[in-house]
Amino acid sequence: MFYINLQPDLPRANVTNKENELSFKTSPDGRHTLRTYIHGGQFFRTDYSFLGVVESEDSEPSSIFLVGEDHNFHVSWIDSETLFLETMGEQHILNIFKDTYDYRR
Repeated sequence: MFYINLQPDLPRANVTNKENELSFKTSPDGRHTLRTYIHGGQFFRTDYSFLGVVESEDSEPSSIFLVGEDHNFHVSWIDSETLFLETMGEQHILNIFKDTYDYRR
């Protein structure tokens, strides 16, 4: 609970520093880009997580997922509006306009 209170809500998280960017994937129609960032390090730079942010031509960047540092994950585009996220043995289908995944919840 203490950790959750120190971190921002997922939609408000902002780590768009290019130095923290790990990867990017463009949607099949080329209109959206998913960028994955390393995020956190509040306690001695060891408590980090991975934040997925979708950037679109016609809207502000939006945080779509947050995965913990000890969670292996895979993310890919299903179609122009949908992501497939697999983490900790679970599979999630995320619509980039309405869904989010936050491992803390």
